[in-house]
Amino acid sequence: MISDHMRMRRVLLSVVLVCIVCLAFTSLASAQTDPFYLRLLAKAQKSFLAGNYGDAARDFEIAAFGLNQDIALQAQAYFFIGLSYSYLKDVKKSESFLRQGAELLGERSLAILQIPDSALPDLEKLLTFFDIQLALPAPSIDPPAPQEKEKQEKSSEFPPETGLKAPESDEKVTANNDQQDPGSTPPLTLDKIKEGDLIALNMVDTLPVATRRIPAVYPSSASGSKITGTITINALISEKGSVIKTEIIQGIKGAVGFDQAATQAVRRWKFEPATIKGIKVKVWMPISIVFKKQE
Repeated sequence: MISDHMRMRRVLLSVVLVCIVCLAFTSLASAQTDPFYLRLLAKAQKSFLAGNYGDAARDFEIAAFGLNQDIALQAQAYFFIGLSYSYLKDVKKSESFLRQGAELLGERSLAILQIPDSALPDLEKLLTFFDIQLALPAPSIDPPAPQEKEKQEKSSEFPPETGLKAPESDEKVTANNDQQDPGSTPPLTLDKIKEGDLIALNMVDTLPVATRRIPAVYPSSASGSKITGTITINALISEKGSVIKTEIIQGIKGAVGFDQAATQAVRRWKFEPATIKGIKVKVWMPISIVFKKQE
């Protein structure tokens, strides 16, 4: 009788141990981020840096869905989506995703987002424009040193800055107050720009200007079809003024051969390159090619 009872206890203990081990492995597996979404996040970042904001936004949204186990990466994806939509002129989506990213970011630093230096000023301007307040880290409970206390008393004489970073000293605050009105958006600054760098079109000082336009040839295969319409091409214009890459943004529905004809023409165009601070840079710029009915 006792032997049967002991055997039953051992069986029950074994079952409980097996369940605990299974639950532990299940929990560990669910906490790991799927490598697919990590690869997609990297792909989206490359598209963003190349100026392909539509592709970037799409891939970032998919990646964000699968990164729910890593709050920092998910927040990073949302901020990138918000930036992408701002460059695509979709204000509502930009604000929505930036707010979601800010909620996930919490008290973490913006530095964990790994936003490119060239885009950080735009992000700060957007946060100010949408009045998105990021949570600040909890203050230290230790009393400040006498020197620090003196600095804090001096800096408290000035109104708070509207930017994301607190002023480092009272001299810096005074300089900023002399140069701009309270509440104004900080000026756009791009540091360490080199000739040939890829810059977003809305951030350059001068846009590319076409110096040679090659007309597109109406496709012979479509002669007599009387097809009309506009092909919109996204062209990557180099610092030398040449078109080095093209992508079709919008074609003519149901038409064959028009995309190729428009692309072949645009590839032969020449430009005065875009500049920022006098430096020649690469940019993606949309170009429209109009096809009219053949007489």
